[in-house]
Amino acid sequence: MDAGLVVRLLCAPEAAGFRELVGPRGGGTAAAREAAVARVAGFLGNHALQPGTIAERIFSPGSATTEQPVV
Repeated sequence: MDAGLVVRLLCAPEAAGFRELVGPRGGGTAAAREAAVARVAGFLGNHALQPGTIAERIFSPGSATTEQPVV
């Protein structure tokens, strides 16, 4: 991936932080999570995406990135 693109994506106003994307389970709010998904989808040009549907599926407590022991 182009390093310039990575910098633009990370610095863009459409960028979303952890708390925004995880929502209430990560210290954010459901409204902020849905708004972040809508911003990112708009940035990617996907205006048909249903932010609420995607927002509910972003975080999984069973994922390898949560605070669980690695076996």
